[in-house]
Amino acid sequence: MNRQYIIGVDGGATKSSALISQIKGKIISKRVGKALNYHSIGQF
Repeated sequence: MNRQYIIGVDGGATKSSALISQIKGKIISKRVGKALNYHSIGQF
């Protein structure tokens, strides 16, 4: 069986989101976490 997935990540200044779904649109998992923008967290 050939399984295809789409992964999306948004590393923002106030929060970050990630999502994985099947190619047909069924969402498998989604998560929200801390900021990933290095300007907002003071690291570079």
